[in-house]
Amino acid sequence: SPCGPMAEALLSGWDTLLEARRSGSAAGAGAGEALSSRATAQELREAMCFPAALAWSLLQLPTGEGPHPALPPPPAHRPVVVWIIGARDGMEGRLVHEGEWGLLADVFPDLSWHLILVGPEMSEDCLPG
Repeated sequence: SPCGPMAEALLSGWDTLLEARRSGSAAGAGAGEALSSRATAQELREAMCFPAALAWSLLQLPTGEGPHPALPPPPAHRPVVVWIIGARDGMEGRLVHEGEWGLLADVFPDLSWHLILVGPEMSEDCLPG
């Protein structure tokens, strides 16, 4: 699946990713809304840490170049399902409500995502509305 506008920023490091998110230069659900310039870099890193780590990890998977075979592409007709075990309302759940997981769509715009948050500290009101 081709990478979207935030993939290069993500791979370039936090400073580049934060600048891209602040400027709203990417045209995705999460990054399309320019972030407040009042938000500190630390606050932005905390908000994007989990989705950025997942997206970065996926970008590290073998592409078929070199000695490693490529992984098969995800099926186009169903979402990529991500199980987050040990999720908490105050962290991963809050990131859902704030739209931070939209970074996945910004990095991989041709995929749809289904996040399943599992943990004793999750409440049912965390379901997206």
